[in-house]
Amino acid sequence: MTLVKLLLGTVAAVAFVWFGANVELGGRTLFEHLQRIGQSREARDLVGGARQRGGPLVEQAKARLVGDGGVPAPPRKSKLVGKEDHGQEAERPAERDDGKLAQKADRAPLEDTSEGDREKLRKLIHERTEAETAARRDQR
Repeated sequence: MTLVKLLLGTVAAVAFVWFGANVELGGRTLFEHLQRIGQSREARDLVGGARQRGGPLVEQAKARLVGDGGVPAPPRKSKLVGKEDHGQEAERPAERDDGKLAQKADRAPLEDTSEGDREKLRKLIHERTEAETAARRDQR
């Protein structure tokens, strides 16, 4: 069955290449149309804009995944308490919308935390949130 799928896929690919190179669609073949579209000013603007906007993102992703010399970057402490990440700040639950937070909320906690510790954590989170809000306000 796998061999049949491989053969059908190969035949389909060869047929597409033959069609694109030999069958004229309005005076030009499919590949000639695609070549002219790729050489247009609009296409060059699109590629240039994508490189301009995406280039820093690609470099940032490379830096996060791989440190100097091709060695993965070691994890570092983020700005939020006790959270480790690989070159990025810890994300806040409110900024995620993947449904995992709701799944985690349904599970029992991994360890018991005293009410005093919970209050200290609430206070710390409140202080950090206010400090970040003030810093953002000052940046504007």
